[in-house]
Order: sequence, then C-alpha cells, then structure tokens
Amino acid sequence: RKLLINNISEINNAWIITDPNKNFDIHGLYDIKIQLNDNVKKENFNKIIEKTKKLLNNNRILCTDYGGIKILEKDIVSITANIEIDSFYVGEEILAKIFVDIENRLNSKVKSVGFEYFEDMETSPLEIFQGLKTTNGVILDKNLNDKTNQIYVSEIIEIIKRIEGVAKVENFQIYKNGIKIFDDIITFSENTYPSLESHEQYFSKNSISNIIFFRNNFKYTIDKVIFYQIYDSISSEDKIAILNKYKGNPIPKGRFKI
Repeated sequence: RKLLINNISEINNAWIITDPNKNFDIHGLYDIKIQLNDNVKKENFNKIIEKTKKLLNNNRILCTDYGGIKILEKDIVSITANIEIDSFYVGEEILAKIFVDIENRLNSKVKSVGFEYFEDMETSPLEIFQGLKTTNGVILDKNLNDKTNQIYVSEIIEIIKRIEGVAKVENFQIYKNGIKIFDDIITFSENTYPSLESHEQYFSKNSISNIIFFRNNFKYTIDKVIFYQIYDSISSEDKIAILNKYKGNPIPKGRFKI
C-alpha cells in the first residue's frame, strides 16, 4: 500500500486483499483495489493501471503475485437535517467541522509525517527508515485504515451531535448516490468507497444535501466566504505534519541518535 500511495501521484489510497470469492486456495495471490484522486479523468484509468502493474512487478517479493487491479468507484453520501446551534457559535464553523469529521470517518486520507514527528520519541533512525523508501514523508502503519464497507446512520448523527456548539439535530435524512436510505446501516460494495458530498457540490444548485441551521429560533444563513476560510483552516489543522520542508534535504546533525 505504501509503495503505491507514495509512488503514483494519482492514487489517493490502495488496498491489497485476498479474494474470498475465489474457489481455489492459492497463497500469495492478491487483488489490488485503488482509490484515485478526484481530479483524475477516466481516460487516464488504463495508464494508471499499467503504471500500477509495472510498479508492483518491479517490487514483487518471492512467492507472491497479483490478480486483478480494480479502480474503485465513489459512493456519494448526502445529508439533510435541521440543526440548532448555541447562541455563541457560528454556523460556518459547525458546517466546516461537519464536512471534515464525517469525511474523516467515511474516507480518511492516508497521512504522512515529517521527521519532526519523531523528535520527542525514543525512536532510532533504523526504526524510522526501515521498510519502504518514501519521498513524501513517512507513512505510519496506524494511518493505513481499512476501507469503510458499512456505517451506521446513527453514528453519523452522533458525529454531528459531538461537534461543539450543536444543540439539537432534527429531521435527519441520508442519501447514497441520490437514493434515500431508510435502514440504520449504509453498506458499500467491495468495488466502491464512500465519500461525503463535496462542499463545492453542496453550494451548487444540484446538491442533494440541505443542512438548515437555527440560532435563537431564527434561521441562520451560511456565508460561503466565511465557511471556506474556516474550512481551509480546519482542514490544515487536521493534517498531520507532512514532510515538505525536509524533502530533498539531509537530516540535520544531532537530530537522532543510534
């Protein structure tokens, strides 16, 4: 997974799995599921698959082989709700946190850390640099999450309720690819991944999502400019420090001890 995520810029995430549906038992045979960045066009899919095959074959370990490579499709999750907020909070900040927190639960991004992450840890350079060589920071094993295959609707409601400043959530409805969900569990197939409707889509005329805020019994109108400022700030804070300022530079002397 680290090999693919680090070396192919179009890949946002990847999963290497054994196919439970195969009728034969062959150890060391894996299927590849890849999630691409949102800006990748379909006409480039075959090129990315070929790049993936070449990279895997060049780094294949003994007694392993790879079957199919599948590019996952996106299941878009949309929500509607009436949300009452406390008097001392602004709706733009709460809406921004809704987007960030729900998307992190549905489709958490693989985060890389810079060398500064290890400064206060008793970690040797051998531990930091063991395994795959990466050029965009160190990918921690704990940041490689499983793909979300299902989620409870009640869990998404709880995510919103836990946001500071939210007093009440009413008339909550959730949609998958425009279809209203009536069960408490939303499932996603092995060939799809969930993603919250983007904030760009949310503010468009074609949006299914519709979150209405109330403060002091009055409807609260969201200011898009303020929302984007807060959203960009929260998104930046949410990211673990990525290796940018150290990229291509040697490690300063005295930073680590063996």
